Amino acid sequence: MMRVVEQSRLSESQLRFSVETRVDDPPATINTFNRQFQINQDEGERVVRAWEVEPAYTMFGVINSYTRAAQDRDLTAEQSYKLERTGGAILSLVKPNAKEVFHV
Repeated sequence: MMRVVEQSRLSESQLRFSVETRVDDPPATINTFNRQFQINQDEGERVVRAWEVEPAYTMFGVINSYTRAAQDRDLTAEQSYKLERTGGAILSLVKPNAKEVFHV
């Protein structure tokens, strides 16, 4: 039970920190993550378009772009799942104990 509580607190901290962490160039950051997580060109373009619908210059905005793109009805279930997991994986990379600006 303690482990669940600790994980929940960590996730909350990561989410809060992602809202506070500025990203200078979200589309470039998205493209970098697309390469890192092997997102294909079509999926990547959908993620950038999702960011354009709801632009935010924070890590939360970048993460949100993946989860928003995953809701595209033209994607297969596998593609949607892949984008959702990518958003979660990016959130897990957020380190709440060291603020920094993401420059790409």
